[in-house]
Amino acid sequence: LTAKPESPLAQAAKHLLQLRIPAFESAPGVRSYTAMMLGLSVLGAALSQSWGVGGMEPARCAEGLGQALHLLEGCLPQWDQLAFDLARLKSNARSAELIGGGIDAGAAWYTGAKFYETAGLPASCVDCEDWLHLNYFAAPRAEMLTMVFHHQASASASRSRELLTRLEAMGFDVALVTDEPQLPARWTFSYPHTEEWTVPMITYAAGALVASYVAKLADRPFNCGFAGPWAKNPQLPSTTNSEIQILTCGGNKE
Repeated sequence: LTAKPESPLAQAAKHLLQLRIPAFESAPGVRSYTAMMLGLSVLGAALSQSWGVGGMEPARCAEGLGQALHLLEGCLPQWDQLAFDLARLKSNARSAELIGGGIDAGAAWYTGAKFYETAGLPASCVDCEDWLHLNYFAAPRAEMLTMVFHHQASASASRSRELLTRLEAMGFDVALVTDEPQLPARWTFSYPHTEEWTVPMITYAAGALVASYVAKLADRPFNCGFAGPWAKNPQLPSTTNSEIQILTCGGNKE
């Protein structure tokens, strides 16, 4: 599953699902992530049909994904302003914590990655239960940015409601991404209620906006500008510099 069919791994693969990512303003890890989620969703639907285990028709899956992206498009103007307002108050953040369980776990982890990449901030990604056992004791919190991802039909919804109640009682500022906007939070990135399986196609964008604005307002270069200790060096392993070995199932090099 790739947008680079010429890559060594794609050339060695038995099957290739090529993604076509439209060209527009560069936003590293946003366009490709969206395309990957689309491709995996449709592939999952097709496999469930071919294996005879029921599931969703690929055409119905594609339709649902289109509807989810349409909902996201409607949310973005409000989210953009809200993310900017949040970042203005939190541009001095020294760390971030992203909380989400069930269907919301992916958006929490994705947002944590964006905080590392865009702003260079240490980010803790946990589900609701872990937060109440671990991050609950994190202090001081004045320079910490907290985001909670909550879909009302998620398997962890009841626990995340408890978490939000506790955060409010502790007096902590929270950014909430949810289809249940009446829940307590200082900043609420709300979206219309939609089928649970389409939620990851919507909620990740709120996290990307917040992380990007924090980096911009704090004047932090993307990926630390690849300068100083992070400078690219062809003699050293790095994000993209690694020895590539492609092995057969038997373990013999090709």
